[in-house]
Amino acid sequence: MRIDYIVCSEQFEDKIESKHSVTIREVRQVLLRHPRIRFKDSHAETDH
Repeated sequence: MRIDYIVCSEQFEDKIESKHSVTIREVRQVLLRHPRIRFKDSHAETDH
């Protein structure tokens, strides 16, 4: 199956951004198989 386009409401966009800290652009890239993944460092410097 091939996904060519994704339609979502503003309500969904707001929810995904606030709840999961990802942009709708990132969601589309992953679903359309063109990911540009960003990593968020969750460890403090004292954890080394």
